[in-house]
Amino acid sequence: MCYAVEELDGTVTIGPLYDAFKGRISKYALEDQAREWKRRGWLAEPEHDTNGHKTGRQITQKLAGLARVPLSGHITPYHP
Repeated sequence: MCYAVEELDGTVTIGPLYDAFKGRISKYALEDQAREWKRRGWLAEPEHDTNGHKTGRQITQKLAGLARVPLSGHITPYHP
């Protein structure tokens, strides 16, 4: 969580997270965790770049609060 906030501007993107933590967590485990957070509404819908490609999901204020991660201006509000 801290890595996503500090290094990825609050974006949960599996590829960069897997690269950063390879050997400590499997790609499957990252994907599974992201699915669970999405199901709970703790990840916002993916944003898109200027070409229309998905850039990842932003963590919500709720998830950041649960993880006790300092919030930045890029964190998406929680809407259950």
